[in-house]
Amino acid sequence: MFIRKYLYSNICNNSMTKKIIFHEKQKFRQPWIWIGLFAFLLIQLYGLVQQIFFNIPFGNKPASNLTFIIIFILYIGLMFLFKIINLNVEIREDIYIRFYPLQKSFTKISIKDIKKYYIRTYNPIVDYGGWGIRYGLRSRGLVYNVSGNKGVQLELFNGKLILIGSQNSEKLKNAIESIKKN
Repeated sequence: MFIRKYLYSNICNNSMTKKIIFHEKQKFRQPWIWIGLFAFLLIQLYGLVQQIFFNIPFGNKPASNLTFIIIFILYIGLMFLFKIINLNVEIREDIYIRFYPLQKSFTKISIKDIKKYYIRTYNPIVDYGGWGIRYGLRSRGLVYNVSGNKGVQLELFNGKLILIGSQNSEKLKNAIESIKKN
């Protein structure tokens, strides 16, 4: 009983339990990603059935059956990863970002470190080389994004640039503004 109360009090005093002003959970929602993943899955499934069940080699230089099965299982794992990956952005007393399951804990950006912030339209492929947690090409800083082309650009006092991709960039900016005022 004592341990439970101790743990509960520590959890309640943790900064993660402070009032959430803004929360957004984003997933990969680009149709072309899912069409490509499923098309490749169908090709893999066809080859797997052809080679293992009908003993007809798949391709000009077929892989061994074991290699084929391992690749198929790894590919299913990749699809599952794309399904569960999400970008969580929360505004409490500071900004918290987590790219789950690739980051186990939230990355904290202190409101006090933000010099300037504004909504920005960007090209994920040209500016950052794609989606995810990326460092920008041509010195555009760090980006956290999974879809879309809008976000809130943060300029920190130390000169670093961080772009948070958002489907609700106006609400995200307003939440940062409300915390900055306090």
